[in-house]
Amino acid sequence: MIEILLNHFPQLPHMSMLNISTSDLSPSCVALLAGSINLCDRISEVEVRSAEYICLHLQRQQKASKVICRFNNCKIGKNEVDNLLKIVQQNPNLLEVSMGSNHLSEDGILQLLSSIKHGTDVSASLNPNEEIHVVFSSSGDLSRKIGLSGYNFHADHLKKLCAVLEKTDHVNHVKLKKNNISLEATKELVMVQSRKRHYFTLSIDEPWVGGEHLMSAVHHFVHISTRVQCIRVFKNKLTIEMNDVDSQDQSVAEGFQALKLLRLNECSLDIDNVKSLDPVIKHITSLTELSLSRTNLGDTGVQIVSSLLTSLPTLRIIKLASVNMSHIGIIPLIESLKNCKAIQDIDLSSNAIGEEGAKSLTHLLTEKRNLHAINVCGCDFSATSEEGRQFVAQLTKCQDLQELNLQYMSVDDDSLLVLCQAFPQMLSMRKLMLANNKITHKGVFHLTENITHCTAIESIDLGCNSIADIGIERLVALLPSLKNLKKIKLPQCSISSTGGLNLAEALSQCPLVEEIDLSRNNFENKATCLFAALAQVRHLKVLHLRACGLGVKSESALMEALGSWQQMEDLSLSENAFTEQYLLKLSKRLPHLTLLRKLDLKLCGVSDSVCKSLANVLGCCQNLEEIILSWNRIGDDGLCALASSLKHMRRLKKMDLEKNQIRVKGAEAMAQALSVCLWIKVISLWGNLLTKDMAEKLHKENARLSF
Repeated sequence: MIEILLNHFPQLPHMSMLNISTSDLSPSCVALLAGSINLCDRISEVEVRSAEYICLHLQRQQKASKVICRFNNCKIGKNEVDNLLKIVQQNPNLLEVSMGSNHLSEDGILQLLSSIKHGTDVSASLNPNEEIHVVFSSSGDLSRKIGLSGYNFHADHLKKLCAVLEKTDHVNHVKLKKNNISLEATKELVMVQSRKRHYFTLSIDEPWVGGEHLMSAVHHFVHISTRVQCIRVFKNKLTIEMNDVDSQDQSVAEGFQALKLLRLNECSLDIDNVKSLDPVIKHITSLTELSLSRTNLGDTGVQIVSSLLTSLPTLRIIKLASVNMSHIGIIPLIESLKNCKAIQDIDLSSNAIGEEGAKSLTHLLTEKRNLHAINVCGCDFSATSEEGRQFVAQLTKCQDLQELNLQYMSVDDDSLLVLCQAFPQMLSMRKLMLANNKITHKGVFHLTENITHCTAIESIDLGCNSIADIGIERLVALLPSLKNLKKIKLPQCSISSTGGLNLAEALSQCPLVEEIDLSRNNFENKATCLFAALAQVRHLKVLHLRACGLGVKSESALMEALGSWQQMEDLSLSENAFTEQYLLKLSKRLPHLTLLRKLDLKLCGVSDSVCKSLANVLGCCQNLEEIILSWNRIGDDGLCALASSLKHMRRLKKMDLEKNQIRVKGAEAMAQALSVCLWIKVISLWGNLLTKDMAEKLHKENARLSF
């Protein structure tokens, strides 16, 4: 029957969709459906959910420029997948093939990988549900990514996987998560790729990565290939990057290690295994960055790390943020850093080093005048204490500083004056972060009087300081002279409507401004003029206006401004009281923001009607990656509409729908949509009107539904 229907398509030029129900969904039937895209060039999508739901989507009176095939519940196994891929890959306009709830398992996915000829991105997961997603390229892009998750690979499977990778050219990124990949198997995978000449990244997420074998693994990979240039560990995820052969310098060619970056962050690194760093560090002559942040090193662990630093003559960056270090641990660290001739960037943030720690840092600064960046955010000392003032005084002599982060430090106006008076000599300053510093308008006076010489400044963060309009007035006079300014953050700074308007007018004279955060300031009274001024910031990419008192008075001006922000990537209007009429108009404007990646409408009164309107247009936002609609009034009708549009949001990774009015019907519709949209990582539905049992049932069926 299907074959007969296909033969009649030329006589039906206006047909846009064909629904078929069949009791025979055999391999030959699936192959016939797949082959339809080669028989009729108007077919844009073949969607098979089951024998009861088969749908062919067609373009009317024109060829399909992009073709998508979805084969779910088709009983496709390892014996059928090769033929299926041969058929669909004959179509030059093939964009995507997805397969869910079939019978491929471990052998089948390896057969699929060997059958793909021009796929650029392959992602596959076996547990809790089998989901496979392959993206193809018609532009000649040969770079390929492979991601496999939840497979139970045994030795013979791993041998086949290595063989597939060895025969496949241009694979530059392989991600393997919870596939029973051992350390020995990982070593073999690295060896396979090290025989190739191009840049390559391998990511392994397995329990052993964050366990007692962590340092043993690092030790192996430092020595296994001279092309390993970066090793990163984050929780249970190990990432290894290898150089392009042509980019290797002479020292690597002669057999020295290429390792430049070693990052072991938020993992099991502690006193017990940090000692194993010794044999690793001693064999690295070219390490430029060492990051051990958010670990349980403690003072003893920091002392061990400190003893190794003298073995790193090229070390430029050290990051030890949040490692439970006190003033005791920082003393040996500072002594070692004094001997690191190349050190330029130091991050010690979120360690309670106190005033004694500030004293040790002061001693370091007396010898390290060439520092480029220092981060002491949240280090539990005050710039108003004697030790803090001495630290600031020495900081002013580091005239090569490019990045300075003093956030969450008590900096009074007098100590800020000392720092600011050095700015005329800090001509390289690019990033200045002074959020949560108890700075008043007087501190802003000191800042504006001295920072005009810092012509390279790109980013200023003064958030959560009581600057008020009087401080903003001085800042407004300064901004037009900062021709390289790209980012400014002033959230929760007690700025009124008048101050906000003056600030916006000044920013419109900064030609490179891309990011503005004015959240939690009240602009209700002059929001119309504010948006008229912000509309002149032509290169704006990020705009955050959370809880700014926006509503009826500002809606028309905001709508008009949206038409000017053609480069907008991240827009947050959360926690503002918009009318439903405005939100409906806003949804229709969104397709014009073609580069939009993130949209935040949390607590904006989004109803089912607005959600339906959003559903109609969000598919046109081709770059959208994250949507936040939490704490609104969305029910089942709105969510069902949103679920039906998900397949058009091809780059969407995350959607937040927490604390709405969603019940079983809406949640099930979203679960059904997720079975097709394999690229979406998580849909958050916590706090909705579902029972605990139903939430657990839906999560068990699809772990990407988060409750």
